[in-house]
Amino acid sequence: MNMHSCVGCRRPLTPEEEIKLLNSCGIAICDSCAGMIVVSYENWHSGPREIKPGESQKKRYISDAIRLRIFKRDGYQCKNCGINKNLTIDHIYPISLGGTSEDKNLQTLCMSCNSSKGANV
Repeated sequence: MNMHSCVGCRRPLTPEEEIKLLNSCGIAICDSCAGMIVVSYENWHSGPREIKPGESQKKRYISDAIRLRIFKRDGYQCKNCGINKNLTIDHIYPISLGGTSEDKNLQTLCMSCNSSKGANV
């Protein structure tokens, strides 16, 4: 039985939201409210992200939808150490070496594993 509700809209969290948000970062918030907060934060601090002429959005930007899809595919845990906290999206083949942001080149890593990997393949 679900005991947690979103701090934003008060809707009960789904089991998936509890795993990826409440358990990983300690905040009881639904996908919808989390997405609005991310967009609001990014717009406030850096303005809306604009794609420069000739720059591929696929190559540089990982949307919330892609991020959540990769987390779900990888079971909401680090592919390297198995932890389910402080998760990030990692480019297996780094953009700096010609990698893209396609699903097959993305994996879930915790901050520690992603930091120690750096720009290595």
